[in-house]
Amino acid sequence: MEVSLSFCLVARRYERASLIVTSNKGFTDWGEVFHDPVVATAILDRLLHYSTVLNIKGKSYRLKERARIETPTYLLNGWS
Repeated sequence: MEVSLSFCLVARRYERASLIVTSNKGFTDWGEVFHDPVVATAILDRLLHYSTVLNIKGKSYRLKERARIETPTYLLNGWS
């Protein structure tokens, strides 16, 4: 169900309006995400046709913040 909704959204906006998509998965992993490599290929085909891809590499600020929150204060201050 989610796969067909995702495909319908991308297909309806294709060549009509902008769409911003963020993902922490590479294009080769999208078949696993959608559980259907054919649908994933169709979605990627439409998304990438007129797109600009920004690939940002580096450590995740979200994960860094999560680690900071989960680390007890006494460890941050150097106490044991």
